[in-house]
Amino acid sequence: MKITAIAHSKHRNAFGLVGIEVDSNQKRAYVEMAKQWSRDKINTVPSEIAKLYREIKWSKTYIDQESGEHLIQDLRKTHNLPLKIITTQKKSKIQRALKKLQRWIK
Repeated sequence: MKITAIAHSKHRNAFGLVGIEVDSNQKRAYVEMAKQWSRDKINTVPSEIAKLYREIKWSKTYIDQESGEHLIQDLRKTHNLPLKIITTQKKSKIQRALKKLQRWIK
């Protein structure tokens, strides 16, 4: 199974993509590829990711929610990539808002 993950750097000045191959028989994962783009090339990142997706044919693609709505929407709508959005923060704005609503409802 081939899996990829897309996320931004800690200082939010770059995007990175890591592709791994998972061998369930041997219970191992191998890094197939890694690529990084600077933040100023945000307009070319979606098309390059879509090109890699067509070449490698990943089975699952995970993207960090903090990568940006523009990148997520462009990959989904323009390039038709099936994405699974993940949150890597302990407390995101949405989670805090849901907790406030739950307290208000009780």
